[in-house]
This record gives sequence, structure tokens and C-alpha cells, in this order.
Amino acid sequence: MIQQPQGIIFDFDGTILDSPRIGVEFCCQAARILKLPLPEGMRGQLRKLWGRPADELIHTCWPNANVEEFLREWERIEASQGVPMFSGMKEILTFLGEQYVLSILTSRQKQTLWRQFSDHNIGSFFRFVYALEDCPFPKPDPRSIDLLFHDYHRIGVKRNSLIYIGDSAGADYPLAKAAGIDFIGVTWGHSTRQDFESAGLESEKIIDSIDDLQKLLSDFK
Repeated sequence: MIQQPQGIIFDFDGTILDSPRIGVEFCCQAARILKLPLPEGMRGQLRKLWGRPADELIHTCWPNANVEEFLREWERIEASQGVPMFSGMKEILTFLGEQYVLSILTSRQKQTLWRQFSDHNIGSFFRFVYALEDCPFPKPDPRSIDLLFHDYHRIGVKRNSLIYIGDSAGADYPLAKAAGIDFIGVTWGHSTRQDFESAGLESEKIIDSIDDLQKLLSDFK
């Protein structure tokens, strides 16, 4: 059972930002521009890897690519075309921000994260923000969340009153489990309900819509 929360830690891509779907296409666009191979099945491979740091994803799919050049092209495409938030997400952040201390823990690079905050005018919702460059230990390494725990402790929010919300059964949920905090899995991003259940997450902690998120958290007020 989820305890009465005081703080909520959000993943970003696939949880708040609708990037897994459109991000795979941007990645493939960058590969075409750089004349890198796009064999059949590449989109599926990218979806499986989604949630890992971008440089790791690029190196895994295109070992011979110039990662910095690829990242620059990918960022240019993303900046020019834009990435939407999930419908209703800004409203839920407004609602939750009035009641909980919100934060972000993401594998996205800081520069592109702040651009998305600016594009969607959501940066003010989050008290603490940790991007890829802020911690040498990427998710799901439990050390990736230590700095956030320190920040919450500093303002009087205990670890057992935190909830982590994410879309990855392979990165977000294992991190929360290893760190000993409650977790809510969302199925509108990377992982399915079956993925979360196969990873061991209880079905009542898996939600399929943003409306379900507000209802689930309201049950613990």
C-alpha cells in the first residue's frame, strides 16, 4: 500500500513528455541525414533501448557513428519540430504541485531538458531537477537518486513519504525498488502493464491514464 506521500519524483521522457513515440522518429531522421544504416527492425530496437542515456543508445545502434554529431542533429530536429507533453499532464502537474513537493530525475541531457521546460512552461512545478550530467550513476543504479534523497531530507520530507512515477519497467521501477520507495508505473510511455507486472509491480500501482494518477494519489490524502 502506498503511504501518504509528501514528495513525488517524476521521470520525464515517456512519463511527462510524449517522447518515446516521436523521439524514435527523430532519431531515425538524424540517422538518415548522417547517412547511417536503418535496417528493418531498427525502430523496434530503439524502442527497447528507450530510457537509456542518449549517447549509450546511439552507440549501441550505430557503433561507428560520431555520437556528438548525432546528438547535435537529433537536438536540432527536436528543437525545430517540438515534442508534445501527454494530454492533461500540465493540468495534473498544476494540481499535484499545490499539494506535494515535485522533482524530476531523468536520463535526458540538461540542455534539452531546460528547453522542454521552457517550451511547455513547466519548470516552476519542480523543486528539484536532476538530469544526466548531475549524477555519474545512470538509472537504474540506486545511487542515481541519492542526491534527491538528500534534497528532500533537507526540507523535512522523509524517504518513506516519497513516490516515484515512471514509465520504464527496466529502469524506473528497478531503481525505486532498490532505493526502497513506492512506485507508480504508467503505461502511456515505454512499458506496458504486462511489462510492469512481469517485473513484479503490483497491478494496483500500474495506471493507464493520467486521470487514474490523480485518483490513485487522492486515495492517500
